[in-house]
Amino acid sequence: MKPLMRNLNLFLFLLLSLHFISVLSWKKDEFRNCNQTPFCKRARARKPGSCSLLAHHVTISDGELTAKLLPKNHETSEDHHGINPLLLTLSLYQDGVLRLKIDEDPSLGSPKKRFEVPDVIVPEFSDKKLWLQRISTETIDGDTGPSSIVHLADGYEAVLRHDPFEVYVREKGSVNRVISLNSHGLFDFEQLTAKGEGEEWEESFRGHTDTRPYGPQSISFDVSFYAADFVYGIPEHATSLALKPTRGPGVEYSEPYRLFNLDVFEYIPYDVLWLDIEHTDGKRYFTWDRMLFPHPEEMQRKLAAKGRHMVTIVDPHIKRDDSYNVHKEATKKGYYVKDASGNDFDGWCWSGSSSYPDMLNPQIRSWWADRFSFEHYVGSTPSLYIWNDMNEPSVFNGPELTMPRDALHYGDVENRELHNAYGYYFHMATANGLVKRGEGKDRPFVLSRALFAGSQRHGAVWTGDNTADWDHLRVSVPMVLTLGLTGLPFSGADVGGFFGNPEPKLLVRWYQLGAYHPFFRAHAHHDTKRREPWLFGERNTELIRDAIRVRYMLLPYFYTLFREANTSGVPVVRPLWMEFPSEEATFSNDEAFMVGNSILVQGIYTERAKVASVYLPGRQSWYDLRTGTSYRGGMTHKMTVSEETIPAFQRAGTIIPRKDRFRRSSTQMVNDPYTLVIALNSSQAAEGELYVDDGKSFEFEHGAYIHRRFVLSDGKLTSVNLAPASSGKSRFSSETVIERIIVLGHTHSPKGALIEATNQKVEIGLGPLWLQWGRGSTVVTVRKPGIRIADDWTIKVL
Repeated sequence: MKPLMRNLNLFLFLLLSLHFISVLSWKKDEFRNCNQTPFCKRARARKPGSCSLLAHHVTISDGELTAKLLPKNHETSEDHHGINPLLLTLSLYQDGVLRLKIDEDPSLGSPKKRFEVPDVIVPEFSDKKLWLQRISTETIDGDTGPSSIVHLADGYEAVLRHDPFEVYVREKGSVNRVISLNSHGLFDFEQLTAKGEGEEWEESFRGHTDTRPYGPQSISFDVSFYAADFVYGIPEHATSLALKPTRGPGVEYSEPYRLFNLDVFEYIPYDVLWLDIEHTDGKRYFTWDRMLFPHPEEMQRKLAAKGRHMVTIVDPHIKRDDSYNVHKEATKKGYYVKDASGNDFDGWCWSGSSSYPDMLNPQIRSWWADRFSFEHYVGSTPSLYIWNDMNEPSVFNGPELTMPRDALHYGDVENRELHNAYGYYFHMATANGLVKRGEGKDRPFVLSRALFAGSQRHGAVWTGDNTADWDHLRVSVPMVLTLGLTGLPFSGADVGGFFGNPEPKLLVRWYQLGAYHPFFRAHAHHDTKRREPWLFGERNTELIRDAIRVRYMLLPYFYTLFREANTSGVPVVRPLWMEFPSEEATFSNDEAFMVGNSILVQGIYTERAKVASVYLPGRQSWYDLRTGTSYRGGMTHKMTVSEETIPAFQRAGTIIPRKDRFRRSSTQMVNDPYTLVIALNSSQAAEGELYVDDGKSFEFEHGAYIHRRFVLSDGKLTSVNLAPASSGKSRFSSETVIERIIVLGHTHSPKGALIEATNQKVEIGLGPLWLQWGRGSTVVTVRKPGIRIADDWTIKVL
């Protein structure tokens, strides 16, 4: 704070919004800018001093200061024909709160009452109203008439200046202002009007028409903050915390902050929002902080409407609070792990003094599972899933930050005997709870930090609390590979690091690498700086968004790999030697990895890397995933590093299924068409698979799925059914079709393609490898064959 006065004029258009002022990475032409929005354009065109309103009839009514705002010379001027007086009310409340309200006078024939948002101000606020008893007057220097003064609190006064109209707060008996409204004369109130014959009020944008039946009705005004260098407070704006100027010399942003609720779904897709322990009421699991989350069910339903989900954290340490129903019941029934003396074990964790359910006991696991019912977990919905942390178990004041080895479990088993399995049983009980909640019809999702042999049957795991450091990015690869090899295919590392604040280049590289891990989540400690992808500048946002989009496009391939892991135990991501066991050069290489048998990924692990050495194993070629450029196998390539991506390649002889249309979430991609990317080997052949089911139920266990093998050989691409004939009633069908077939490494120029069963010719030509970027090499593309993924078919390339 400096003594130098600095005014920040903010046009507030009285709309609520998400803010994307600096984020230019979505399709800009889909959304209005200020110049395309008439009310914004009008407001920005207004000149200081253009407001001609004066305050008249200032009085006290119902304990409030009231006044009428009228244009200067309103009785004689024809410029203000049809403009009714505005009603101004100043109300005072406890703790120095001043409320200003300006509205149209409903008694003067307005065509409708202007909407006031209900249920925002809590009812008890009205009880804090201070009844105004008197108004003092004062002539401000230079004014021709008096101003009205009311006492606020703690040495401050509110001033209503009559001519020109202005409201400000100042130090009592001083000229030092704190905040003001209309000190630059930019206030404007467009009143509701009944449409007259022949009047045209419609607004159109990109084919959409707004009829505006009551005409223009925006409100704009200037607010000035004095002796302030920074101003904060617009929620969710996608720039720095301190608001930046949007006009004037040397400004970085030319568009005003837009307060308007939009789902800018082409910005960055996501599937899950995660809530850590701070979402609870006093760190009591299965509860909600009702100040932060007053309507959790509604919040989840809104997410679910866009195909998204929510995950809340539920840890094993139960707060020892006699008013907490979970603790009361567990204590009464004797469900806690005991200490060596036979008393309920009392340890310290996030909840403070805590006890731990004895998950070795099947009865207690069943009781725990019931905690996830909608009856017991009030505020939960079917789209809510669970995250188990600290389930080693973690005990802050215990030996080695865990439970004493002599703690007693069910059957007098000491903790030393089952310590490593405690988290496994906790994970199991939680997953069973979600299955029970869904009456056995819905698959659970539970993420666990602790693991044991068999944990893969109950959900995903992650590598724990890492740090925003290049070395931690580097080590995430061998950690995930190791988990896969030990039977835990669904794993990943916290993108960006849990502790610390990643520099932009590190965060970008982490997203680019993490997008290829089986479990892909950004997660950070609550004391770190905010790190949403849109907070690091336009270019970094674009790079992160592209990395996320690649992941979404490859989801059909990942899902097929997860089915393979489900049936065979083969991990989703694999060390190079698993696919190339005869090549010694792969044995010590843990900087690169395979995603399935078709994609090789090489991470970039240093900030200033300009060149990467990439070993491409095998005798066949590899195709750059972004450009389609071919590289020889069996050798190390020195490759120039690009900020746009990390090196990634498709193996010759493979076919990868993709979905290329961008949606808000994976759920909304379900019915989108597929793209097949065929990378031909030296024999001009390739093969791959696609597995599809409903993605949510257990019906796949009864044969309700589609499983196809695609084989290209001798110029024919064939789809073969791999699913056994279903013996029961379960069936899964899909009308989804293949929209594009891309062929890499074709040795001649094809003239066309023919679907043999129907003798239907389809178009073939050159097209982009990635539609959304339109960059890279043009590749042979079969366009819109329209063949269903569920059918047998053969396409012959002519």
